[in-house]
Amino acid sequence: ELNTELGWKVIKTLARNESDKLGAHFMANENAYNKWSTAEERDQLKDRLVTYTMYGLMRGNNEQAFMDKLAYFKKSDKIDRRKQGVMLEADYYLGAGRTDDYVKLTSAALTNELPINPVC
Repeated sequence: ELNTELGWKVIKTLARNESDKLGAHFMANENAYNKWSTAEERDQLKDRLVTYTMYGLMRGNNEQAFMDKLAYFKKSDKIDRRKQGVMLEADYYLGAGRTDDYVKLTSAALTNELPINPVC
């Protein structure tokens, strides 16, 4: 019943992360929603689900799983997704008290994913 237009509406509204029932169903059946949603809507939902999964990994101090999942963002061809990856990794380092890693990451990001654009 979830692979319907109503199912799509329920999933996009109520799914919290990749491992709850609705999120897991969406992740396994993403293409089932092509006729009721745009690729952008599906991408946004997927990004949200992965992000919330990663926050759970941060709280659980599961560094290996966090770093593995971070590849979803870091290897993306979409700049907004790569920016999200930088922000998540920065949050992780701050939460873990790894100031040196935070500074290194954010300094590199200022010239790559998060450039400071001068105002003209």
